[in-house]
Amino acid sequence: MRANRPSSGRSLNRAPSFTLLGETYFCRNQREVLVGVFHALAERCPGFLERVAPSLKGTKRRYLSRIPEEVRRGSRSGAPVQLPGGWWLRTDFMRENKLKTLRTAAEVAGLRWDEDLIVDLD
Repeated sequence: MRANRPSSGRSLNRAPSFTLLGETYFCRNQREVLVGVFHALAERCPGFLERVAPSLKGTKRRYLSRIPEEVRRGSRSGAPVQLPGGWWLRTDFMRENKLKTLRTAAEVAGLRWDEDLIVDLD
């Protein structure tokens, strides 16, 4: 699943989005923002997923792993999403945790939050 990038301007209806180094990507929901950022950083920064994975652990499950069972959460919806290199990203957590995860990703990638990476989950 990848975020869509319109050819020009912001849509009339406010939509979740992220801007990475000046390029804006519009998404349908928060999940797509999370997945889109991780896809973009994995493509842009070799070794990013290996570096960020140790920093992304919940209380019971990992948020990012090469083993899908480590990120899957029982029978709840929100199955993990596969990323490049055989990594799996958990997506079924609350907005605040998504923002925290995205901030951590920016930090590990050497990006400035709200400057190099701007996220709008609303």
